[in-house]
Amino acid sequence: MASAAMLNVMTTELSLTRPQALALASSCVDLRITQMVNPVRGVHAVLKSWPTKH
Repeated sequence: MASAAMLNVMTTELSLTRPQALALASSCVDLRITQMVNPVRGVHAVLKSWPTKH
């Protein structure tokens, strides 16, 4: 869910297609595990640096 949400943000804010956002995310997005309690796991997607539009 975290990665899908980040891809949605990237497609909207950067005017990218989904495949373009996925390619960019592979090098610019970190997934961080924030909790692991029972079956519940928390994951955040963090964009390392915001790409600029050119």
